[in-house]
Amino acid sequence: MAEDIGARTLAAARAMIGVRFRPQGCDPVTGLDCVGLVWAAYAAAGRRLARPEGYPMRGWDRARVEAGLRAAGFAP
Repeated sequence: MAEDIGARTLAAARAMIGVRFRPQGCDPVTGLDCVGLVWAAYAAAGRRLARPEGYPMRGWDRARVEAGLRAAGFAP
């Protein structure tokens, strides 16, 4: 059973390759970050995890992350 959920989660995560990045995003339609990708992949595989809300960004705030992404050529 654990291997099955792992395989389904991996397949779901791979299907999300190309989804746009969004800080604290957890919806593949509007964008994902790393935590949101894990949450969305498990949800797509049928395993509901507690939805992350407002987790810290290691000392960075959203505006700083978005400014860095814009400077690197990414559009919000």
